[in-house]
Amino acid sequence: MVIHGSRSAVYTLRAFEALDKASIQQYYLISGGRMTRFQDDNLLDGRLSSLKALASTVARPNTASDVIISSLHRGPESEGEVRARGVVVGNGYLAQRGVAMLGETARLAASEVESYIFLLSEKGKGYAVPVLEIHTGEITRAGHSAAVASLAEDTIFYLKSRGLDDKDIVTLVMEGITRFSGVLEKMEIPFNWLINLE
Repeated sequence: MVIHGSRSAVYTLRAFEALDKASIQQYYLISGGRMTRFQDDNLLDGRLSSLKALASTVARPNTASDVIISSLHRGPESEGEVRARGVVVGNGYLAQRGVAMLGETARLAASEVESYIFLLSEKGKGYAVPVLEIHTGEITRAGHSAAVASLAEDTIFYLKSRGLDDKDIVTLVMEGITRFSGVLEKMEIPFNWLINLE
């Protein structure tokens, strides 16, 4: 879990390596501060190595976050999965990138990259960027998808007709996004603690 405050810029860079038949499982909850740069590089170096990465990212008002999660395949028959869900509240800023690079030696590798962001205000900015590089002629599968969207007016109307106000709707979407990675449950952190951060 990465939660940065509003007083200074923070840069986090981590790297992990999986050898033969090893697996990396990463679950992220990233709630940015004044300026947050978070990068995780996962090297799938061994045969049959694998990565599963699920990320929930939150850009609160007056914060900016740049998140990069990568799977770098060099091992044959390696498998990578990077799936990120983000939410931008108020005038927050979020750039969310999932990267998969299948190198020349990663024969019969497979990789999936997803990046989806919900904007909860017209003032917020979000950029969902999936990057897929394939340098081998033999892969099992590879795919990527991305979207940045606001809540549809008919969805907002429906929720309001059921008694929710604007604050309730923002809270509902934020809670859904933050629970995607499962970090809150694993660490037994109440959701209200996250939304009350400065």
